[in-house]
Amino acid sequence: MGVATVMSTDNAGSCDRVKVVLSGVSSTPVRVEKIEEELRGKDLDDRSFERAGQLAREAVTDPLSDIHADREYRREMAGTFTKRALKAAYARSRKGGAA
Repeated sequence: MGVATVMSTDNAGSCDRVKVVLSGVSSTPVRVEKIEEELRGKDLDDRSFERAGQLAREAVTDPLSDIHADREYRREMAGTFTKRALKAAYARSRKGGAA
C-alpha cells in the first residue's frame, strides 16, 4: 500500500493546500478529504499528524486482505504511512518548495 501527498504552505508556514490519496487498501484509490479539510489553514504539529493518521485509518472502511497483508494491517499502515508522508511533505514545503 502507499500514500501520495501534495502540500504547500503560505508565507507564515500554515498549510494552504494539501491532498492525500491512499492506494493498495481498497479496490480503487481512496482520497481522504477529511484530512485535507482538517489540515488546511493550520500550523501543523505532531498532534495534527496523529489526527491525520487516525482519519486515514477511519477512511479505510473495506480494506483488502490477501497474501501480502490482512485487513487490519492495511488499515493500521494507512495511518502510519499517512503520518510519515504528511510530515515529509510539510518539511519539504517549509523549505520553499511544494511537496
